[in-house]
Amino acid sequence: MKKKFTRVLVSALMLSTMAGTLFAANPKREMRSTWFTTVENIDWPTKRGTSASVQATQKQEMLTFLDKMEEMKLTSTCLQVRSMGDAMYPSKYAPWSYYLTGTRGVDPGWDPLAYFVEEAHKRGIEAYVWLNPYRWSSGTQWSTDMDKAWKDADMLITGDNGTYVTYNPALPETRQMIVNVVKEILNNYAIDGVIFDDYFYPSGGTTEGSSAPDYSHYKASGTTMSMGDWRRRNVNDMVADVYNAIKELKPDVRFGIS
Repeated sequence: MKKKFTRVLVSALMLSTMAGTLFAANPKREMRSTWFTTVENIDWPTKRGTSASVQATQKQEMLTFLDKMEEMKLTSTCLQVRSMGDAMYPSKYAPWSYYLTGTRGVDPGWDPLAYFVEEAHKRGIEAYVWLNPYRWSSGTQWSTDMDKAWKDADMLITGDNGTYVTYNPALPETRQMIVNVVKEILNNYAIDGVIFDDYFYPSGGTTEGSSAPDYSHYKASGTTMSMGDWRRRNVNDMVADVYNAIKELKPDVRFGIS
């Protein structure tokens, strides 16, 4: 009886080890994804404009990408819908993207995000929106009515290189605008997730001390933190606000930062 029990125990352990190995090789859920970049027209679209022929080309290019993703058995893709304080969809909080139409603020005559979500889901691919929450420009000085309003409200700060401009993370108005952008997307599109990138102050460095573009806000905050820690807290507050907004509106939508 003792021998039989030992054999059963050994067999059970072997089966347990095999199951663990199989589970490791075949996880219950995988995320196989890709970035779908629109800034500088890196991935899409290759042509800017508003004509019927350009629109047809843009749609076909998107379908070609999605077909390739389906062929590669990817589970999701992340479309960059906000790269320079702009939008690849009709928005109350950002002008149409220059990279879509060739002129910032001009309506392309269709909704790329709606098309993307519908076509991705047809192929069993989850549709994520990818946003650069703070970045406004890396050189070009945009001049739509919205851009002028942001400038007049002193909502933009420039980095040490003199060209990289972001919205000022210290301002409650900036945080609320970003929350509004995300909520607008959640309310209007059946997306599966939200991804952030470039969630920081102007790249290339942002001066600290009395000459810093946000020094007056730092002093007015009354904080005892260093300027670096205070800036990091500003970013943390924005991320927390966005997370809470997503979980309140659509708890099943995922949120992450690259």
